[in-house]
Amino acid sequence: MLAGMIGMGGNGDAVIDPVDRVLATAEAIKPLLAGLGPEVQGAILAELVSIWLRGHIEVGASKHGVARRHILKLWADTVLQLTELGG
Repeated sequence: MLAGMIGMGGNGDAVIDPVDRVLATAEAIKPLLAGLGPEVQGAILAELVSIWLRGHIEVGASKHGVARRHILKLWADTVLQLTELGG
């Protein structure tokens, strides 16, 4: 599931499995979110997703709104699938 969302970057980190990196980073973040309540957790995640989404569009791209909606839909579909897997 996660493997479909992530690609190998050109930053020399090919030795580390990207799925392992995702899971380890998520585990490291969990204590930061613990006990904050769903509203604050959701707001933090929304801020992080907005930063991530902005980074996927080139400045001056003519159809950036359409591309952002498409990328966000793919991400939301992945989140829903992960939720079902973890349920």
